[in-house]
Amino acid sequence: MREILFLYGDDSILPASSIVVEMLQSLHSLQQENQRLQDQILSLTAKKERLQLLNTELAVPFPPHILSMHSTCGCLHPLWANSGS
Repeated sequence: MREILFLYGDDSILPASSIVVEMLQSLHSLQQENQRLQDQILSLTAKKERLQLLNTELAVPFPPHILSMHSTCGCLHPLWANSGS
């Protein structure tokens, strides 16, 4: 951009050109920040979906016959064994 403005050789437009350059630099910075935020949104959305799926899977209770098998064979984890008392 500056090169184009220097080709004209008019010093009166240089102050305006520096403002344009600053605005272009700010625009570039905002575009980079926007891309970073979009990437972060995608990452967080994927994590949210995984957690929702896990939450759905954990909300389904174990079938009663599996729980009774564990309690009769002594395979039930001690923390789970005492949770009913």
